[in-house]
Amino acid sequence: MILRHDIDYDIEKAVRLSAIERVGGAGTYFVLLTSDFYNVFSKKSSEGLKQIAENGHTVAPHFDEVRYPELLGDVETVKEKIIEEAELNIPGMINSYGQTYFKEFKYLSDSRRRWREPVDEIIRSKGYERLHILTHPFWYNETEEDIHKSVSKFINSGNGYRYQAMEENITDLASVMRKDEIAGKEGAT
Repeated sequence: MILRHDIDYDIEKAVRLSAIERVGGAGTYFVLLTSDFYNVFSKKSSEGLKQIAENGHTVAPHFDEVRYPELLGDVETVKEKIIEEAELNIPGMINSYGQTYFKEFKYLSDSRRRWREPVDEIIRSKGYERLHILTHPFWYNETEEDIHKSVSKFINSGNGYRYQAMEENITDLASVMRKDEIAGKEGAT
């Protein structure tokens, strides 16, 4: 079984999932180097990715070809972009979207917080020799949340994260703006 996690939006949620998963086995966490929602080179993100690795998981680049629409169909230039993003050589790199992982494995994904097949039943049935399971840590919380609440909470928490980052960089930020002035505070940390 290949257990894969795409970190599309939130490294902190991936860190929490990796700690829970630590008990049951190891997975691979794919991190977007071109994310609009986090900076993999920031101290906080780097520490989070390091924690995922310390929890026994692999952290790998998640190349998003949609980021380069002008290159689609130009295999050589796409390879160059992958190398540029991953700083690795293509020959030893595994493409988890390659035909092997879709033709020779039963592929299951929770895209948009919806499993298209009954994943629990499929796993329990042991009807497939190979499974390729993709999750997105963004959708999972300590308590069950519908898609609207998950997205709303994430968007609204952005102001709290910004305040926290500013607080780490501006002496006495509270004299300029208080925490209770943050809009959308229900998701703030």
